[in-house]
Amino acid sequence: MPEGESQPGRRAPVRGAARRGRRIRAERVVVLGAGLAGLLAAYAVSEWVGEVVLVDSDDLVAEAGGRPGAPQSAQLHALLAKGLDEVGDRFPGLTGELTAAGAVRCHVGIDAVAAIDGHFRAPVLGETVLGLTRPLLEGRIRRRVLALPHVGLVRGRVVALSSTAGRVDGAVITPTGAAGEASRAAAERFAADLVVDATGRSSRLGHWLAAAGHPPPPTRRVHIDLGYATLAFHRSPGQLVDGVVAVHSQRTAAGGGAGAAVLVPVEGRRWMAAVAGYAQDRPGRELDGFLERCRADPARPLRTLARHCRPAGPVLTYRVPDSVRRDFHRLGDFPAGLVAVGDAVAAFNPVYAQGMTCAALHARILADWLRSGPDLTVAAWPFFRRLRRVVDNAWRVSVVEDLRLPHAHGPRPRGCALTHRFTARVNTAGVTDARVQRAFFDVVNMRKGPAHLMRPDLFWRAMRAPRPGGR
Repeated sequence: MPEGESQPGRRAPVRGAARRGRRIRAERVVVLGAGLAGLLAAYAVSEWVGEVVLVDSDDLVAEAGGRPGAPQSAQLHALLAKGLDEVGDRFPGLTGELTAAGAVRCHVGIDAVAAIDGHFRAPVLGETVLGLTRPLLEGRIRRRVLALPHVGLVRGRVVALSSTAGRVDGAVITPTGAAGEASRAAAERFAADLVVDATGRSSRLGHWLAAAGHPPPPTRRVHIDLGYATLAFHRSPGQLVDGVVAVHSQRTAAGGGAGAAVLVPVEGRRWMAAVAGYAQDRPGRELDGFLERCRADPARPLRTLARHCRPAGPVLTYRVPDSVRRDFHRLGDFPAGLVAVGDAVAAFNPVYAQGMTCAALHARILADWLRSGPDLTVAAWPFFRRLRRVVDNAWRVSVVEDLRLPHAHGPRPRGCALTHRFTARVNTAGVTDARVQRAFFDVVNMRKGPAHLMRPDLFWRAMRAPRPGGR
């Protein structure tokens, strides 16, 4: 049996909180989904409970490549600055372990640059980004989480939640076989004091709630019809493209059509490049088409990549029809013993790279809530209220930008038109004004909320900053 995997029904040793002399808040927590959100949630609750059971239908032993339950995992991912802070706090030494495995530190403003419509933004010095693939990050975190003596992994598919007297008290799991298909073994109920839904964008929590007689959460959707594609290139030691190792190039409608292209160095001596477009401009799987997008990008490093670097694999594509959030805080009826985290709560346009960082912040909120000693026999309203603040900030950053797209439609946040005009000004000011760009960096990297940009000093700097090229 793979290391860290538990047989259905087998209990891990009750350690963790009890060993450290703390009062145990729950005997067992079941976390549905062992992707990054589930792993971070499991680690967050492990200090406060006797046993944590992670459930996932995929074979999680291999650390490379995509997996059926997360087909987007092979695409280019980014951990924003706040997410890197959170993961570093939770897992001391992890960044060093990742760089030893080939992840690449990139210094913002020096060898990692950002551009808008071909104009490079003012440098934000003193920050770093980490170039790596999601499987490497997720795999190393999984090792650490499953090394905890009171955390176990069960291979199976969730078919229902069990409940008694208005509270969730477990999950019903059907074991899965080697290829992820349901096995012939009977479904088994895993009792739990708390169930955490971390099953992602395709969560069936609304269906499970309805089956138990509870209303599903109100859901907001913004249709974006995004398509993106990722391609790896061979990278020689120390190689640069036009003096940099990483670039994020954003295109606005004024710059010839909304979209983005990203280039970062990753483990395995590879470049990882991604291109994104909307509606009829979505990228396809053809190599020539991918390279042509790079050659047409207004940021020169991407053009250089296409001319001089050799592809190291096929073009991988993925499509996202909408941004979606489930407003649990708006429910009046919700069972005790149940919470949700990660994309099961809100899944955003991946162009803004908010997903993994939101998962880390949700895990922090979960840990803080348990630290407060909540009554698990009543609905987790305090947890969902805290979660709402993080979701609101991320939603406003991404959705307001999404609603610039002529084909996008969905509920518009209050003041959306005014925000459009102001953020367009911030975008151009960030090319010439380092203080405005620093504030913008902190907001898009989720260290601060969008209201930070409305501080009077930043507002007037943005409004008065010269436009790129004297426009």
